[in-house]
Amino acid sequence: MKELLRHLFQTDPSGLQERTLLDCHVQGVHSVVLYDTPGARLRLFYATKNHGLYFHFPDFKDLPVGFHAHHCDVSLYVLNGILSNFTVSFELPATGPCFNFNRYKYTSSITNQKGSMEYVSKALTTIPKQQQLNSGMTVYMNAKTIHTVRVESNFCIWAVMEGAEDSNYDNFLLTTRTLDENSTKGLYNKPTMEQFNEMILEMLNLL
Repeated sequence: MKELLRHLFQTDPSGLQERTLLDCHVQGVHSVVLYDTPGARLRLFYATKNHGLYFHFPDFKDLPVGFHAHHCDVSLYVLNGILSNFTVSFELPATGPCFNFNRYKYTSSITNQKGSMEYVSKALTTIPKQQQLNSGMTVYMNAKTIHTVRVESNFCIWAVMEGAEDSNYDNFLLTTRTLDENSTKGLYNKPTMEQFNEMILEMLNLL
């Protein structure tokens, strides 16, 4: 992955810059799309040392990135750092505890420059399950898997590999927070060439 990033940085820096977003979903987490082919998209996420991708567990207070499904099957592959993957389900057990979230309908700013957020209802799920992914570990999730992630280390770089599209994709978000149209203000920024060069060189040094 390091050599692929280096190759694209050397051969098509302006194209790679165009496919890069700073503060993606949360402050201090950046996104770089290496290949932008539907059904085979390859993206790197880089949580810097000042990232905000952390939350209180197990109460999930101030959840920075809500639980969500994807428009396609995905695999997460941790390149450097420690990432926790949390999953929930709407299929509740007959007895036992469950978790209460606020449910929103949203349009992601990562695919649409103007994101949106609309409250729908309360939602009950299973108690979140945690899987820790260390460097070199991967997890596959079909499109209907509901998840969020937390960075456990000072920084983390991981790949998201996309697969088959889900024609029944439901763009919902589950969170303990109260959100509105201003919740993503200051996020999803295009980098200057100077910011882009500095970020890629940091990533290459860490890979």
